[in-house]
Parts: sequence; structure tokens; C-alpha cells
Amino acid sequence: MKKYSEIKEKIRILNRIYLIQIDKVVFLITLISLFWIFGYKLFMINIEPLFTNTYNIAANIADITYTIFSSIVAASIFYIVTVFLPRFNAINNMRRNIVPDLLHINNMIKNIVVTVNKENTNIKYTFEEFSTIIHNKQHKLDLEKVEKDFVSHFCESNLLEGLKVTISYLKNYIEPIYLNYSNILPQVIIEQLTDYKFRNFDLSNLSKDKKGIYDILFMQIVQSIMITNLFKIYYDLKE
Repeated sequence: MKKYSEIKEKIRILNRIYLIQIDKVVFLITLISLFWIFGYKLFMINIEPLFTNTYNIAANIADITYTIFSSIVAASIFYIVTVFLPRFNAINNMRRNIVPDLLHINNMIKNIVVTVNKENTNIKYTFEEFSTIIHNKQHKLDLEKVEKDFVSHFCESNLLEGLKVTISYLKNYIEPIYLNYSNILPQVIIEQLTDYKFRNFDLSNLSKDKKGIYDILFMQIVQSIMITNLFKIYYDLKE
């Protein structure tokens, strides 16, 4: 039973990673067409007298249907060779290449997070705790408390320039992901990357509002973690 559950889960993951809706439609229609073609060639064509009479309407319809289904199978093979397999290989390459980038992103964020104290204590946040709070959207109050601790810590420490440099490095890792892989990514990840890419990061107009600057930087860190979490969950990636 456990073995069956593991196999079922692996199939579910592979289905999510590699198959888009049109692939499922193509494969289903192809299977139906192949089933009909083999059934026609192996069984129906030998039925007497249904398919022996050239002028029999049923025989003519069967021949037309056979031709149509054969064309569908040929078109499906062309789709698999020219569309599905290249995308399959591209996803595999991305899964291999992106893991080091995600690790760098997480390490940079970790170096920021572990310096922040929890409210009115000397206890530091862990990256795992920080990431869990962000990932769980139901805990809005927890996220607001983390943001308050984050802003308070960096305002008091006067570490704006160092934080801006780290955020800049994050962008250097995240934006190429959008540029290189947007054609094969699912919509949910594309939306996050697009929001990250086109969000206004110009802090020059907020130079007098230090808290406003840190609020923006905090949201960039939040988005970075959300993006890496989405990749790890969706593509079953292990660091």
C-alpha cells in the first residue's frame, strides 16, 4: 500500500512538472485513435458481411474514420517530437541548472534573516521559520510582526546600503530566471517573476523615508522567498 502511494505521488509530480493541458488532450486523443485503429485492423475489418462489401455505408465510414485517426496519430507524433520532447528536455535542464541559483538566493536571504531579533528578545529568526511564515498566507499577523522586527532592526543598525547591495545581488539571480525560462514555466511562477521584475524598485524618492525604504526591501525579500519556494514545491527540487 505504501509502495502504491509512493508510485502514485511520483506520477502526480511528473504529471505536474512535465505535462500542460494541451499535452494531456493530445495524448488522450492519440490513445483513443490508436485503440480504434488497432481494433479496426485486428477485429472489425474481418467481420462479415459488414466490411466486405465495398459499397457498404458502414465500411466506407470505417475507412474514412481510419484515415482520420491515422492522420491524428501522425500529427500527434509530430507534436511530441517537435514540441513536447524539446520542452521536456528544457525543463530537465532548468531543474539541473536552477538549483545552485536557488541555493545562492536562499543563502543571501538567510544571512539577512539571522541577524534580526524577535520582538523584545535576543532570539534570532531562523531562515526556516521566516520562510514558513511567508509561505503560510493565513498568518498575516505573523508576517506583519516579522516585517516590524525587520524594519526596526535595520533602521536601528543603519545598514541600508549593505541591504541594498544584497537586494541587488538577489535581482541578478532572479531576473535571469524570468528571461531564460519564462517560455516553459507555469503561470503561477511567471506571475510572481513578472511582479518581481516590474515592481518599482527605485528608492531615490524615498531617501527621506527610511522606514518606507525598508518596507520595500522587506517585500523584495518576501517575494524572493516565495519564488524559490514555488520552484522547489512545483518542480520537486532538492537543495
